[in-house]
Amino acid sequence: MDSESLKWTLTLSGAAAELVGLALVVWDVRDARRAARDALNAYEPDPMTYPVSASFTAQYDVHGVQPPLAERVENLERRLADQHAAALSRVNTLRDELREEVFTRMRAVLEQADERERRLRGFLSDQLDSGIGRRIAGTVLFMLGVGLSAVSNLV
Repeated sequence: MDSESLKWTLTLSGAAAELVGLALVVWDVRDARRAARDALNAYEPDPMTYPVSASFTAQYDVHGVQPPLAERVENLERRLADQHAAALSRVNTLRDELREEVFTRMRAVLEQADERERRLRGFLSDQLDSGIGRRIAGTVLFMLGVGLSAVSNLV
């Protein structure tokens, strides 16, 4: 084999090895990106809804005989005191319900965050452990291609 054909053989072999090596590296990067996207998109938070309800009632006696003013004032004061007590009771109940709901949601969010972190750590561990052979083969082929191309310039 003459030196010109040896030079072309080395150059083409080097280029082919570089291309195959680069293709393996690109393949590995693409698989890693796809796996990372799947791992990050696997988390779908639960939609949080907050039920709101309120009810108000008012009682008015517009028909019939009006009681004396003192009795009406006493009735109004008693109803006002009852409504005040009911409102305080409702506020305390709502505060307790809200506190429990906040703690429940907070626990759920923390559990989801922990689960996502566990999955992400598992994914990273798998990515660091898998594909080593393909990465090494791609790197070796790329270096071999560079070496063959360099040798072809010396011939």
